[in-house]
Parts: sequence; structure tokens; C-alpha cells
Amino acid sequence: MNKVLLLFLLIVSAEGFGGMPRAALGSKVGVSGQVVRKVGGKVVLRNLILPTLYSTMQPGDLPSDPSPPPPSDPPVPPPKKMDDRLYTLNKTIIDTVYDIICFVYKDKDYPRFFVLETVARVPYFAYLSVLHLRETFGDRSGGERMRTHYAEADNELHHLLIMESLGGNDSIIDRTIAQSMAFGYYWYVILVYFVSEQAAYHLSELIEDHAFNTYDGFLKKNEAKLKTLPVPDIARKYYEEDNPFLFDLFCTVPETDEETGQFSKRRPKLNSLYDVFVNVRNDEREHWKTLCNLVQYEDMKGPPGGVVGSKVIGTQLDEDLREKRKLEGGGLGDFKNPFE
Repeated sequence: MNKVLLLFLLIVSAEGFGGMPRAALGSKVGVSGQVVRKVGGKVVLRNLILPTLYSTMQPGDLPSDPSPPPPSDPPVPPPKKMDDRLYTLNKTIIDTVYDIICFVYKDKDYPRFFVLETVARVPYFAYLSVLHLRETFGDRSGGERMRTHYAEADNELHHLLIMESLGGNDSIIDRTIAQSMAFGYYWYVILVYFVSEQAAYHLSELIEDHAFNTYDGFLKKNEAKLKTLPVPDIARKYYEEDNPFLFDLFCTVPETDEETGQFSKRRPKLNSLYDVFVNVRNDEREHWKTLCNLVQYEDMKGPPGGVVGSKVIGTQLDEDLREKRKLEGGGLGDFKNPFE
């Protein structure tokens, strides 16, 4: 009986209910009716809501593409501004020290590299010391940087071991000079890092840039000779035999393979001393890229689109103030970066 009644109500809703036309019914959410049931000898009326069989929505009311638009890439933030005075101070310090080392060790390549590597690895110790101290007092935000800086320090250590295997530390005078410079520079970088991380990272960016150019010039000048010399055992162990976990860790800015177009990890193959210095040079460029991103974006990987060395990207004064001072006859509006 109930099934017959339900079927009847469905037919009525399709043809019109209570004299209402179908169009009017189609604009309703549903159609009300009652079902008569006999429960325990009593007649029970229950309300029944029937679904609307017609809708007033037209096909044109539907969106042509109901799928949501694909998420767009987040906008690339502008590089962080760096005060021109700070830039000039850092560049003056690093250029002066570098020029002195190159003058003293003009015709002694391996001792010069030993001194440079001893000093170049010090900032990573300083960064780790400050980050460890902050972590001790509850700041857990520097974990990723700590791991990367440790990997960078380990990489510079193996550069140093390679130079020692080539006789770069044979002289006690060279060892004393390198260790004294490293001791003083360590405390200087700690102080700078406490005050300004950007300034401390910029110091190392300048050092790594000098290191890359130094090794690149050495390779071009001595290519034929270096290709006849054997690979030091420590270099083969580090680049070919050791677990590459730490090696991959300091390569924070991946580059695409020219043949496949995919991101690839460096897996050096050493056939001569020339290949060793090629990889040492390329390591310095990896450090440089990471440091550039830390200076400009406070992030090791940085935005897509390549890495650009940090320069004076305006002063901390905004452009309106710069223009105002220019109109008033001030010198700041006419400022030009002397290093561009």
C-alpha cells in the first residue's frame, strides 16, 4: 500500500501538485506530501519531502569551466637592500686582506691556497657558534642553516687537506700566519653576525668570489702541467669514495643538466690534479651562490632565475627621500655605486 501511495505522489509531483503548474513546482526546493501508515492499529501521518524534478536554472547559468584555476607561483620578492657604506666597508676589508696574501705569496701557489682556505672556512665556524648559542636559548629556527654551514665547513676542510697534501703547510711561518689570521677573523665574524647576519654573509660572499677567481686563473695558467700530475689520495676519497650526503647538502642551488634539462647532482670524476682544482673551484661557486641568496633573500635556495652577486641595491633611504634631497641640492640623490 505504501509503495502505491509513494508512486502516486511522484506522478502527482511530475504533473502538478494541488493545481500548481510544473514551472511553479520547478522553482520549489521540494514538494510536501503525507504518507499514511498504520502502526500498532493506529493511523500515523508522516510528512514526506519529495525532490524537485525540475529546475529553473538554465544551461547558460553554469560556469563554462567549473575547475578552479591552477595556483600561480608566488611573486619573487625583491632583493634586500644593503647599505652602501656597509658594502664598501666589507669590500675594503676583504680586498685588502686578499691583496696582501697574494702579494706575500706571489710565486707560491700551494702555500697561498693553504692560507686562503684556512681563513675561508672560519666564517662557517662563527655562524655555527652563534646559531648553536641561539638554539641553546630556545631559538630552533636555524636548524637547516646549521646543517648547511656544517657541510660547507666540511667541504672547506677537505680543500685545506688537499692543499696540505700538496705541501702548502710545510713552513711553520705559513702555518703561523694562517692560524693567526683565522683566530682574529673568527671573533670578528661572530661579532658581525650578532649585529647583522646580512653583513656577515656578505663578507663570505666576497671571499668565495675571490676564491673562485683565484682557482680559475690558476687552472687557465697551469692547465697543461696540472693534467700530468696525479690525484691526491685525500681528494679521491672525498670526491669519489665518501658518502656524498654532506657534499650534496651544501649545494643548495641546483642547476639543470645541459643534456637532459633535469636537475642533476655533481658526481666528480678525477683523472688528474687538474680535475681536482676544477672541483675545488666549483665548490667555491656553490658556496658563493648560497651566500648571495642569504644576503639578498635571507634564504639559502633563493628565487628561481639564477644568482646575482650582491651589490649596492640602493640605500636604506626610500626613493622619495632620495628625490627630495636631490631637489634640495643634497648629494645623496647624485650617489653612484663606485663598484658597478
